[in-house]
Amino acid sequence: MPTAFPPEDFLAIATTMRSGSSVLSTEVRWRTVCGRAYYAAYKATSNAICELYGFKLDSAMPHETMCHTLASVKGDPEVRDLGNALNTLRLRRVHADYHLDRPFTKVLEKEALEDSGSALEALKLVKSRLPKVTPTW
Repeated sequence: MPTAFPPEDFLAIATTMRSGSSVLSTEVRWRTVCGRAYYAAYKATSNAICELYGFKLDSAMPHETMCHTLASVKGDPEVRDLGNALNTLRLRRVHADYHLDRPFTKVLEKEALEDSGSALEALKLVKSRLPKVTPTW
């Protein structure tokens, strides 16, 4: 069952924010774009796991656990690559949202958008092979 708000739309708004003019300062925009790019890939993957294993959509999937579970799958390098890409995006988002004393650059923003797009494409290929990750609620 599709969600009312497709997670991939987070990537669409991030891409729009990056290319459009904004009243936001440059670094604020870069940090925000990174967060939306991460959530596009995270929520799409989380929803795919929920659908595959019969969990309620929008269940609280533990971020770090989900990334590490996917990245640890044996015998399926495509699922591992998705897990590693999600973890890279997660860590970049943590930098953007929580490490305000460290600069966040346009290069990091660009990488977040590229990585999110790649993760969403990879998800299409491995959707039926995702491992079970239990939601926290």
